[in-house]
Amino acid sequence: MPVYFFIRIIQVGFKSLPLHKLRSMLTMLGMIIGVWAVISLVAIGEGASHDAQEAIKSLGAKNVIIRSVKPPSMRAQMHGNWESFFRRWMAVYGLKRQDAVQIEKTVPGVKRVLPMLTKRMNAVHGAREVDCQLIGTFPYYPEFTQAEMVV
Repeated sequence: MPVYFFIRIIQVGFKSLPLHKLRSMLTMLGMIIGVWAVISLVAIGEGASHDAQEAIKSLGAKNVIIRSVKPPSMRAQMHGNWESFFRRWMAVYGLKRQDAVQIEKTVPGVKRVLPMLTKRMNAVHGAREVDCQLIGTFPYYPEFTQAEMVV
């Protein structure tokens, strides 16, 4: 297709704009609203992404959490003399303080280790009872996790 045809198509398009003013205005309005909507949605998405990333950073995104979970009861699965063996095995589980020291010494890139024990309990004061989470750890916990105490 020669360049002449493209030039002719553009000329015809510009000549038809003043002939159909309402159609031209509505088309322009639609394009303006469409571009505005796309820009707005992208801006909102970027803002939400930034807020989420900041919230994750405030929780301590550089931290790696290693947890030990108590093994489920194996009583239903045990048979014969194995029961006493498994009962002794289940009595000893979890990470110990020496494990935290070993992790800090041997894993490259670890700056500090914060051992902690968490437990969900009900706190009772007079007639009021509140479900809460108790955390047993070292005094530098708030600095480590960037958490604040709520009184």
